[in-house]
Amino acid sequence: MIKILLIEAVSDDAGSVEQQLREEGLRFSLTRVASTEDMEKECRDATPDLILADYSLPGVNGIAALRIARVLCPEAPFIFISRDVNEERAVEVLKHGATDYIFRQNLARLVPSIERALRETSERNLARKTEKAHKIHRERQSRLLEVSLEMLSETSLDGILLPITKSACFMTGARIGMIAYGDRPDSLRFFAATRAGEPLPTGDRTLPVKKGGVHLALLNKVDVLNLTDDMLRNHNEWRGMPEGHPRLRGLLGVRLIGEDDNACGFIMVSDKIDGGDFTGEDLMLLNQLAAVASLTMRNLAGREALQAGRDELERRVGERTSELARTVATLQGEIAERRQTENELLKSQERNALVAIGANDGIWDWDIASGQVYFSARWKSMFGYEEYEISNSIDEWKKRIHPEDFDSVMTALDAHLMGDSPLFKVEYRMRHKDGSYRWILTRGASFRDTRRKSYRLAGSHTDITEKKQAEEKLLASHESLRNLSSHLESLMEKERKIISREIHDDVGQLLAALKIDVSWLANRLPADKPALTEKARAMAELIDVTVETVQRIATELRPQLLYDLGLSTAMEWHADEFRKRTGIECHLSLNIGRLKLDPARSTALYKIYKEALTNVMRHAGATRVNVSLKKKKKGIMLQIKDNGRGIRDTEINDPKSVGLIGINERAHLWGGETQISGVADEGTILTVVIPIG
Repeated sequence: MIKILLIEAVSDDAGSVEQQLREEGLRFSLTRVASTEDMEKECRDATPDLILADYSLPGVNGIAALRIARVLCPEAPFIFISRDVNEERAVEVLKHGATDYIFRQNLARLVPSIERALRETSERNLARKTEKAHKIHRERQSRLLEVSLEMLSETSLDGILLPITKSACFMTGARIGMIAYGDRPDSLRFFAATRAGEPLPTGDRTLPVKKGGVHLALLNKVDVLNLTDDMLRNHNEWRGMPEGHPRLRGLLGVRLIGEDDNACGFIMVSDKIDGGDFTGEDLMLLNQLAAVASLTMRNLAGREALQAGRDELERRVGERTSELARTVATLQGEIAERRQTENELLKSQERNALVAIGANDGIWDWDIASGQVYFSARWKSMFGYEEYEISNSIDEWKKRIHPEDFDSVMTALDAHLMGDSPLFKVEYRMRHKDGSYRWILTRGASFRDTRRKSYRLAGSHTDITEKKQAEEKLLASHESLRNLSSHLESLMEKERKIISREIHDDVGQLLAALKIDVSWLANRLPADKPALTEKARAMAELIDVTVETVQRIATELRPQLLYDLGLSTAMEWHADEFRKRTGIECHLSLNIGRLKLDPARSTALYKIYKEALTNVMRHAGATRVNVSLKKKKKGIMLQIKDNGRGIRDTEINDPKSVGLIGINERAHLWGGETQISGVADEGTILTVVIPIG
């Protein structure tokens, strides 16, 4: 059963995650916490197998929780579950060590992601254990080789006892090493030492047991003594250890073979450091040590016994030395085979890791040094080829890249190989077998050596042709709509011009004539009729107000100041009007010098400016507005900043925000860009850039 720690402050969201896990049939126990403090306590009390976390936690973001988990539970996979569909955030958390980033809208990915993460964690743990076992084995084999060479340099039997016992401890993981040796059937000489090489008390150097020791007759009957701790405690012959000698805990012993192939002693180890019983590998290594020790001891014994026959001694030493060399060669061969196995295992692990990164459609794996590439069957079929029709050469890929895309693809590849980009990701066209071109998205990652040089690159190819075609159609549709909008705007501007002129000329002239008539009439009223005189005066004032209204409407329809005196003057006039109507301070900074804008662009900027001030008046709750107009490399930049409540993201993206939509459309008609942002209680900034040329 999987132990899952869920970090989620919202109960409903936690319930939906748990329900998804149960519906998928996952066997698990789930502990939910709502804060990083509770998470730390749970991780310290019981390390979870898996951590699921909402990215947005109270008072802390998801990356901080991830860092805490990587300290307390470095091996546990960490998967984010977020309501926000934010690919940049997903890439960021993966860079910080997260296992995956799941959108709540796609919880169906959760259980496969969990299973993959747990499987990869298990594989990594197995690889580490295997590597550790291999390392220990290599160290033990190396020690065997060292002690073999060390024993060869000794000239007396006593001189090799300590190296033998120390090596026996090192290779089997024991604390105590012992050697019993001799050629008399009644008693064996005995030597014992700790793993650190400290000799242990052994009484009169006979085997310290009650019944006279382990006799050669017993050794000739058994090849191996392997007594567990319980067996040893119940074995009468091993109870009489001398005072001050450590109590034996488990015993493993193998025979030493003399000249006549009979037993001449035992190498023994006791008290395994990890508290367990001795294993078959311990027995194999001890047997190898016994073989080398037997050979060395026989050589020494033969040297001491055959002082008079030097020729015979040299012959025997030569034979035994050859046997030892063959043993060493055999050991070196085994070490080489194990290293080769380890390298193959490492390559397999690397390939699995790379495929996990790039697996999507067609898979490829490039050995950069040799130039050989593995192309999956799916990769080849994407371009209409059978598996046998494409060789394992990098040129098979390069020669199919569209000529117009080749340089950009190679630039992206070189940048990744040089370490300038974390991933190799590029979109381009590749030639199909039928001669057509398909749009491809390539994603991959490389392994690097200790000098950060890439030696292997693998990833995937995804066919995005249909997506590209849809994008082109959408762009064409948008362009048609913008052209239509531009045409309609042009027609509306012409119509405004006509209406403005007719209102100004015709209606204005009629009102002027009416005022003259009213004034003439007022001057001819009888003096004794004050009510009529007052009524005439009120009519004249009403005509004046009507004249001002007509002028204002005509100006708003087509501001004559904009066309006669330019954009800057029109903006200053409107700022004054805005201050009078709203009481909001409006400060202008107009730095376009002698730049002459065409009427169409001036009109677009002026209307954007008016619409922005209208939005400030209606929605911002501001007391001050700063407006700047500057010439930039990209064009002319209009920026409007207020000190109001600050626009919210939901308002920026609201399809009912007609004013903002109009601003965007006016800018886009001229190939311009708009950017709007707000900070709560600090205000809103609108920036518009329109190309001049």
